[in-house]
Amino acid sequence: MTAKDKSSEKGRAAVGEVSNAKNTPPIGKSPAHEEIALRAYELYVQRGGAAGRELDDWLQAESELREKVS
Repeated sequence: MTAKDKSSEKGRAAVGEVSNAKNTPPIGKSPAHEEIALRAYELYVQRGGAAGRELDDWLQAESELREKVS
């Protein structure tokens, strides 16, 4: 291994290393993916099952569940 190879490895994240993003909510403060999916499906059914508003349903479900957690 050359010195160049060693220096290029320094900038790489280790396998399994977790990113520390500033915009991620603290652990335990955000609803689980499954909870959001279930609530989004409930909203979809309440709307009569019409396609095209999946993202709106997801965002509304996420918002509702985050309010419950806080």
